[in-house]
Amino acid sequence: MDITWKELTSEDQIFIQKAFEIYDQSFPDEVREPHDVFYRGLSSQTSSFPDSYTFLVGYQNESEICSLATAHYFSNINMGFIVYLATNPHIRSHGIGSMTLKKIEEILMDGAKRAGYHSLKGIVLETEKEEFAHTELEKQTCARRNRFFEKNQFVNLVNVTYLQPPLKQGDPSVPLHLFLKQGKEMILGSEIERLIEEIFQKKYQVMNQIPVKVLEECQKLMRVD
Repeated sequence: MDITWKELTSEDQIFIQKAFEIYDQSFPDEVREPHDVFYRGLSSQTSSFPDSYTFLVGYQNESEICSLATAHYFSNINMGFIVYLATNPHIRSHGIGSMTLKKIEEILMDGAKRAGYHSLKGIVLETEKEEFAHTELEKQTCARRNRFFEKNQFVNLVNVTYLQPPLKQGDPSVPLHLFLKQGKEMILGSEIERLIEEIFQKKYQVMNQIPVKVLEECQKLMRVD
């Protein structure tokens, strides 16, 4: 399947709205954030260097969205954080997910090189836990998603107790898996702790505008063994 890739800016309203349609169908409510957060990321693109934010879409037939992915590159620790990855439910099973993952990894690698590094140290992402699924279908989707990332060389950090902060006011934090794909260098537990701090500060505090007190309470419950 031939896919054209596009890194969106705030000017790409047609693509953004079509991507939101897929996004809203792909994730359960408790891990789905308001669309304003995406716009905040897009507006940061011109001022965040050497950090970066990417909203990627793959499309065909001029504007039919096949997939989307969003990610942050954190220059202080030379690591990437993939926030969302989703494919159009009407055209799945064509290897689109793997192609999209590969493309967003390439973009994060380019971010590392623009920041002055030879290569990217690693990439992390969050995934839902099967035991917290609300329905059997959600449970199967969680299991399938986790197998997909394992197939693409991501490893579940079972020694990390990780919580996603509440994305909506009044909601509880959500226990999630944290998956890691390492580069050539070994990543230590202390570096994972620093990475989580970057995620909480630059993603959840700045982009999601979650109060610092809420983030601190969430971090108290997390552990890296």
